[in-house]
Amino acid sequence: MAITDTQRVELCRYAGVLTTDTQAVAVLEGCWERARQWYKDAGCDLEAPGIAYWFMDLATWFFDNRGRDNADLPPLIVKSVHHFR
Repeated sequence: MAITDTQRVELCRYAGVLTTDTQAVAVLEGCWERARQWYKDAGCDLEAPGIAYWFMDLATWFFDNRGRDNADLPPLIVKSVHHFR
């Protein structure tokens, strides 16, 4: 399931990225896909109500921490897996 236009706008707003910055939006969309894959690999229901907001949170975290080797995932994101399994 690809990101929708509405989700893209919300994601950009949440991450503080201008939708006119096509390069940053492309990177952010890649982070969205990586977040979806992370939840999928964790065994979560990707169609669960509200999970898209967690994709957005994790995607933004990936975006903000790109290039860092020592960044630990926030504990709340890890705990969200239990809710969506």
